[in-house]
Amino acid sequence: MLVITSARAALLLGQVLISSGTSAWPPPAGLAFYLPPSPLVAGAAGEVIWSRQVSGAAVLPGAAETRLVLYHSSTLAGQDTAVSGTISIPPGQPPADGWPVLNWTHGTTGVADICAPSRDAPGHPSHIYNQLSDATLSQWVKRGYVVLKTDYEGLGTLVPTLIWWGPPKHAAPSISCSPPATSTRPSVGAGR
Repeated sequence: MLVITSARAALLLGQVLISSGTSAWPPPAGLAFYLPPSPLVAGAAGEVIWSRQVSGAAVLPGAAETRLVLYHSSTLAGQDTAVSGTISIPPGQPPADGWPVLNWTHGTTGVADICAPSRDAPGHPSHIYNQLSDATLSQWVKRGYVVLKTDYEGLGTLVPTLIWWGPPKHAAPSISCSPPATSTRPSVGAGR
């Protein structure tokens, strides 16, 4: 399902680009990226914990840059939790009114952390599905959209949390919190 989001989606990109070099914690290398600081310092929904440039199969073809992010979200019980995802930034300068933002919500990819779209690699269980989806999403980034892809709570991160099986409301916090920082930096240009 594709969902075009508004200014809330625009917030995350700006915060990611700002925090990529100034995060309170440097982004860990390898799979340690997916393990949030312990204890997790409280943060607003959508606040970036850390980010780094990503390479490999998780990069959308045609994007100027794809960033891996770990950000704050909330559980259904309202508790702070960490969720991972990616942000793909189109090439070129943003238009005067900002890049439009597309917040993509993936279908079922599996229940193991290796199935998270941000951890995609050849041979992974969901690789073919991710590549098929990315072929379409790549067209959006080539047309000037910032593409946000959440992994959802409990998928990708190396902490035991609820996987969103069940009613769609389980995924809602991860989706609505994935974007809140993309317009905090004017040079980023996302926001509509």
